[in-house]
Amino acid sequence: MLDDAMFLVDDGYVSEREMLLACLKFMSAADINKMLEDNAFNDRYAEDERDPSESDEWNSFDPDC
Repeated sequence: MLDDAMFLVDDGYVSEREMLLACLKFMSAADINKMLEDNAFNDRYAEDERDPSESDEWNSFDPDC
């Protein structure tokens, strides 16, 4: 089945994004989380810092830039 899915993508019948979405819709949330963990995607893309607030941005503003 993997070969069939790869054939569809490689020969242009479906895009990589379409195949990814089909796979993700088919998988449970637990399956997706395990896949991310097994492939170290959770660690690689984890945010170390929160998004700055508007006041943080104003406080860090340097008018001499």
